[in-house]
Amino acid sequence: MQDQMKNMLIAIFIITALAIIVFMVIFLHPYTGDEGQILHVRFTDIDKVSVGTRVTFAGKPVGEVTKISVLPEVRLGRTEKKGDVYVYELTLAVDSNLKVYNSDKVSLRTSGLLGEKSISIDPEPIKPGEKLRLVNDEIIYAEGTGSVEDTFNEFKEVADKFDKVLELITEALQELKDRGMWENIANTADNISEITARLSERWNDVDDTIVSLSEAASNTKNITERIHTGEGTLGRIVSSDDLYLRTNSILSKGETAMDDINHYGILFHLDKGWQRLRARRLNLMQKLRTPQEFRNFFNDEINQISTSISRVSMVLDKSECYPCLMDDCEYQKVFAELMRRVESLEENVKMFNIQTVDCEVKKTELSECYY
Repeated sequence: MQDQMKNMLIAIFIITALAIIVFMVIFLHPYTGDEGQILHVRFTDIDKVSVGTRVTFAGKPVGEVTKISVLPEVRLGRTEKKGDVYVYELTLAVDSNLKVYNSDKVSLRTSGLLGEKSISIDPEPIKPGEKLRLVNDEIIYAEGTGSVEDTFNEFKEVADKFDKVLELITEALQELKDRGMWENIANTADNISEITARLSERWNDVDDTIVSLSEAASNTKNITERIHTGEGTLGRIVSSDDLYLRTNSILSKGETAMDDINHYGILFHLDKGWQRLRARRLNLMQKLRTPQEFRNFFNDEINQISTSISRVSMVLDKSECYPCLMDDCEYQKVFAELMRRVESLEENVKMFNIQTVDCEVKKTELSECYY
């Protein structure tokens, strides 16, 4: 008896709790304000919205749908906006303190596990160039929202396209198989694998070659540095002053021979003028038998060059047409004299070097050379 009473109490408690829950779901609604403001919103599709459907503003309940009207001109004039035909006009009763602007977006929304419909008003930023204003008695056009059926239809279209792509791929693979392309692809893959294996085997040889080239470059660099610093036999030969003087002597002889050919012809050595000039130069250089004579002779040459440089400098100081110096006769005269002095000094130095080298070659005349 006691157990039966206990079971009855539990059953009564459960039934009462269920009744309270059902009552709350059916009869209790969140506070939606005084519903003192009326809004007129047009929709292309209301998707099972009915009178009493909740209206929310940024997720908060602010009113409900009080009337649903079918626009009479839809069947005739096709009222449209933004490319959509608006069929229904809903009357919304919302809180009088709610401020709806022309930039706000109105749309249908589905919420909850049971798919409860609601009219959502979402604040949106003002568009560039648009003026913000309150919506009073004017008609609001809601944003179009796709239904679940539309989503499934789009998904079905995508699936159909995917099936067509798979069919095309299957046909292409079958065509490759009929033509024997798979065998060619397999042979190509085998060839690539073989080439890769051979390259892997030869890679060690390539590494050894690179190391050898690096060592050779390092050795070449060391040899070059030793030659540059004068170390070793080759370095002493290349960097020695004796080699420089001998090379310069040979080049000077060649240059002198070319000048003589240019002035006197190929048989220049038979020309009397060339013989006299040559004898005069040799006699001049042979007089430089002592260091004092050498110093005095070349000091005179340098002094003459210094004098010519001073004359050129004076002409430049007095000249008023510096960019056009070739128009100045005095400048032409003194500068030509300077160039002749410099050329004469260069020729005498080269001649002295030639005689010095020749004296070393001619052992019988070595006693006549003085340094």
